[in-house]
Amino acid sequence: MGVSVRMLAQSCSRAGIDALALDWFADTDTIACSQACAAIAAADRPDFDAQRLFAASERLAPSGSGTALVTAGGFDSRPELLEALIVGRSLYGNAPDTLRRIKTPGHFFGLLDELGIPYPATQLDTATTAPGPGRWLIKHRASEGGIGVQFFTPARAIPPDCYLQQHLDAPAHSLLFLANGTDIAPVGFNRLLTAGHRRDRPMLFGGALTPTTLPPAQRRAVCRYARDLTRALGLVGLNSLDFIHHGGQCHVLELNPRPSATLCLHDPNYRQGLLAAHLDACRGSLAAASVTHAPPRGFRVVYAERQGRVPPGINWPDWAADRPSPGTVLSVGDPLCSVSASAASLPVLERRLFTRERLIRAALML
Repeated sequence: MGVSVRMLAQSCSRAGIDALALDWFADTDTIACSQACAAIAAADRPDFDAQRLFAASERLAPSGSGTALVTAGGFDSRPELLEALIVGRSLYGNAPDTLRRIKTPGHFFGLLDELGIPYPATQLDTATTAPGPGRWLIKHRASEGGIGVQFFTPARAIPPDCYLQQHLDAPAHSLLFLANGTDIAPVGFNRLLTAGHRRDRPMLFGGALTPTTLPPAQRRAVCRYARDLTRALGLVGLNSLDFIHHGGQCHVLELNPRPSATLCLHDPNYRQGLLAAHLDACRGSLAAASVTHAPPRGFRVVYAERQGRVPPGINWPDWAADRPSPGTVLSVGDPLCSVSASAASLPVLERRLFTRERLIRAALML
């Protein structure tokens, strides 16, 4: 369950596991690969509708059933929801207290200091001290997918529960990895894309590409960061470490303590899929990829450029996913779908994704 669980549900199918999917959208392809699926988004804000969430959970997997619970995005900042959901169910993932520690900036950046892990200059006290030279970002402590990130200006009020972090003008990357509490197995490095369509959300997640062109020494350093954080926090299952490669060094941005959207780029490399590897890692066993040489892969999130309704009779291509139901009303900036591709090289891959995004926009006029 989470904001969008289509990729997890599809990975369940590869492993022969019946998926009970609870997410915000209940897209048609999520429904198609799930035994049951329910939408649990709030109607008036980007959050869970707690009442619908608990009702759907009790209907599909009653408390006391011992059903395996795997979370996607959305729970990092709502550990109290996870605490309620795990009663009578088996959590395969990081505990609510672990999420709290990671999403408390004072604790997380203090831990990075203790472990000697570099990160951009960060100012937690936003009330008494002006930031130093350079461009700075306002970040909400519970932001996911770049939603709560804005550029700082002296005229902009800093909302509560936010901190300042220096903006490093360089590509963002991530490491998806499996953890068993003491060690890790790297799954893959990814270059993260920003959507670039909203001024108020300049860092909004727009997709990802793999592999990256990071030097081997930097890959080893990031794997070391992930291993040290795993031991300090007791991380289990799939996790994602986001970082910036700047000035010859990798600076950690955030840790996502659950399966991330980049799962889809690496799922084909595992014989039974990454969901099965995630479950094994939570039980203590780390799996290695069964495919060692894969072509470059990528996906882009397509956001609606105008308000409208998804028309009926759309002939969705195989490379389009997260397909909304006919009649779905979309506002400007809402996620419309995602497009994926593979290619012989990263430049060709980027051009192919751009072309496919344009084709989807032309077909749906959104």
